[in-house]
Amino acid sequence: MKFRLLTSVFLSISSLSFTLETLLIEKGFLYEMYGSQEEIPLSELQAGREMYFEAYLNPCLHEGIPLMAMQIDETRFHSYEEFISDMFQRDFESYQFPGDTSRLYIQVRRIQDGKIIGICAILMKAPHSYYIDHIGVHKDFRRQKIGSTLIEQALKAIPDYIDISLDTRVFNKSAQFFYEKLGFEKVEVHPYAQKQSIYCHYVFMKDSYMNSVSAQMQFLSALVDKNFPK
Repeated sequence: MKFRLLTSVFLSISSLSFTLETLLIEKGFLYEMYGSQEEIPLSELQAGREMYFEAYLNPCLHEGIPLMAMQIDETRFHSYEEFISDMFQRDFESYQFPGDTSRLYIQVRRIQDGKIIGICAILMKAPHSYYIDHIGVHKDFRRQKIGSTLIEQALKAIPDYIDISLDTRVFNKSAQFFYEKLGFEKVEVHPYAQKQSIYCHYVFMKDSYMNSVSAQMQFLSALVDKNFPK
């Protein structure tokens, strides 16, 4: 069963109230969103960051790649893990308060115990143009369509979008396949030249979702016709 709740719920922590919207309840998971004007509890961000850090390193795709090749300052960081820990710390802390850059923060919580097992942070780059800053699912909960549902909920949360983009590491082939399957198109020249050798840049245009759904429906229709002739 899956449905969307239009009401908001209130989370109270140490006498403070934080508002988050319940987007979806499905297969024992709760999809929640903190809107662009909502403060996010540090405890929620910390749980999301810790989950994301572990997810980012599993599987270990960077093994054997020199820090210099990933453009990591070796005078500041002695390992890839140290580098991304610092980056995630700064990024997730920046999500806490509404700021000059509009952001949405979606998290997936297992209803059974309240554990956060997925996150998606979205930033507005310009009117109608958005960027998925981070998205990830805990390694123990993959292959359950949670990642694709996060993307689906993100698109529903920003109905005014014209394009939405993201970056993924050049050595993360499975992520590249995942985004391309959802209709994201790879941009051969990264908009930021310094990222060209370490990140693949993907863009999703408004019509891509409908085109992707249409293609899937045509494929299923052809499959049905093939296996069950009239």
